Amino acid sequence: LYTFIHFYTLLYTFIHFYTLLYTFIHFHTLTLSATFLLFLFTAVLYSFLFFLSFLYFVGALYAETPYQAPFYYPYFTYENLDLLNKLPYDLPSYHAHYVGSTSAIYSLDSNIVSLSSGKQAEWMETKMNSDTRRGITNKFALYHVGLYPSVQDPNKEIHTQLRQDWIPKFDSHSVTVAFENHDQTYKRTKLMFNNTEVTPGSPHKGTLYVGDGAFGVYSVPEEVESAQRDYLDQVEFKSHVLFTTVTKKSVTVSAISVEGRVFDRFVIPTDENNAPE
Repeated sequence: LYTFIHFYTLLYTFIHFYTLLYTFIHFHTLTLSATFLLFLFTAVLYSFLFFLSFLYFVGALYAETPYQAPFYYPYFTYENLDLLNKLPYDLPSYHAHYVGSTSAIYSLDSNIVSLSSGKQAEWMETKMNSDTRRGITNKFALYHVGLYPSVQDPNKEIHTQLRQDWIPKFDSHSVTVAFENHDQTYKRTKLMFNNTEVTPGSPHKGTLYVGDGAFGVYSVPEEVESAQRDYLDQVEFKSHVLFTTVTKKSVTVSAISVEGRVFDRFVIPTDENNAPE
């Protein structure tokens, strides 16, 4: 299917270019009916291309290989790319970005193309260990499917698998905030460590999980699947964007509505002993 889509896209580009060129050259000699047929032909091609784009979109959501997510990988040439020997599809679907000298953002693959275990888990362990040694004190994780969903049933296999694979790493490497998506709501969990709430006086800082990806879509109330969600501190059906401020003393996560109003804010003190001057 994907080979056909690639082939059709190339064929469409050639035919569309030829049609426009032909129309431009013969514009003064074309009859009304011929012009109508040309535009009808182009409209049919556009409609079919829209359908194929939809297949691309669905494929990117449920892809099992990089080649099944062709609209995703080419945007992330975040490593040195040897165009003669390597395609964007050969790059991993997880990577790290750095902000300043003390903050790291880990963009992870929540079992979409790459498994949350195996090579990705090994990469997380190696990368986070290395970042701790080089003085990275603020670690942020970003991914699609949540460990602590606000709408989906947290007992589904994908959520339990993610918690099993990633919570030990988030805990051992003191991930500050995990940005989750997928459910199209606003949610903020309690500070979590070892899959339980961090209580006052605990020696563990815990991780804050926020989400759930509702800026480019309308967040409307829907029936929440019945499940125990004692890990949640706040849930709202609001379209929003998350604004994170990092200083030497704290990390502040603010939820901002489409009207520009801050409707939730959470401040996490950082370890001042390890913070740079």
